[in-house]
Amino acid sequence: MGIDNFATICEGKLCIKSSIDMQTALAPGKSEDIFREAEELTRKLSSRGEGFTVLVFKWVTLEYPGENIKVSVEVFNRYRKRIYKREELNA
Repeated sequence: MGIDNFATICEGKLCIKSSIDMQTALAPGKSEDIFREAEELTRKLSSRGEGFTVLVFKWVTLEYPGENIKVSVEVFNRYRKRIYKREELNA
């Protein structure tokens, strides 16, 4: 379906729960890949600071580099704060 279509259909109607793609970014990716995907998910799926819940986890069956988990938490926190600040300015 794709992130763009999902965002268009769900905006203002549903809360989407998602994480960094485990197969293409989190396990094999570099920090830049994780940053790019987190930014895209947050930008496209957050509507006025609502509608997007971040999942950060580590599957028992797969091994993710600890640094990749750390980067995913840091970047989502950065974008979350940016969205709330932007809302305050627009209020």
